[in-house]
Amino acid sequence: MRAVALARRYARALLLAAEDKGETERVLAELASFAKVLESEPRLRLVLFSPEVERSRKKALVTELLSGQVSELFLRFLLVLIDANRQTLIREILGEYEKLLDQRLGRVRARTTTAVPLPDDLREKLRQTLAKTLDAKVELYTNVDPEILGGLIVRVDGKVYDASVRHRLEMMRETLLKTELPAEQNQG
Repeated sequence: MRAVALARRYARALLLAAEDKGETERVLAELASFAKVLESEPRLRLVLFSPEVERSRKKALVTELLSGQVSELFLRFLLVLIDANRQTLIREILGEYEKLLDQRLGRVRARTTTAVPLPDDLREKLRQTLAKTLDAKVELYTNVDPEILGGLIVRVDGKVYDASVRHRLEMMRETLLKTELPAEQNQG
């Protein structure tokens, strides 16, 4: 819980600074890219997260790698994280930053899972329906999972709406297993 609270504090400070500069979306993209690089580059992660590597060396490495590639605001933010030895919170800070920015923009992120890829027109119709239902701008992310057989699953703000064929079949199975058969009236 402490990590989430710290991440929220850093994310809030970064968002306020980004708002002042009018760079909220750019900083979000930079934060997401940097988190992705850390996941895909274990050597970089090892150097930045290692307690044996001096902070000055970490800061020099980050400055060398990112100078001119990211906004000055984001680079300064990373250097502050390194000074405070909080660079391990990047993934959590990204999540909190997204939440805070979405709240400010009245935006909701919806993740859908379907058995087959949705055509663009159905995807847009689903996005509009969700936007109307949730009374918010909807950013729609889609995933394909043939295991659900048909229908769809929608995840929004920690809630799951499961209208998949697989879920319906499981519900029917449970109902059938719980149902008692009537005793035969005509024995004999």
